[in-house]
Amino acid sequence: CKKVIAVDYMQQCPEEPNMAVSFKDLVILQINENQCAFTGQIEFLKPIDEPWKLHFRLRKCKSKDNSKSCQDFFKFEMDKICSKLADRNQVWAGFLEDMHIDTKCPLQP
Repeated sequence: CKKVIAVDYMQQCPEEPNMAVSFKDLVILQINENQCAFTGQIEFLKPIDEPWKLHFRLRKCKSKDNSKSCQDFFKFEMDKICSKLADRNQVWAGFLEDMHIDTKCPLQP
């Protein structure tokens, strides 16, 4: 993260109003010039099993009041999350280890 990142707001994807996972109080921390960390709460609202996909998008905007001034800044997409959940080389590995949860699907609320 060579630039300072500030999250002005986060919203549920309008095309996915009934997602099984809810994110709250998301904060991006700039650890150093090249690393950022995400912190916040993840709530599982119903059991999660395959097909489980993760689509994550950061957008940068010239004006937070004008969504037409926004463009994609970073995108991350992955399919078949359950089969990769326990992999130690995934972006979430340290996070799941700290949570001490079962990494076998279906995940329960």
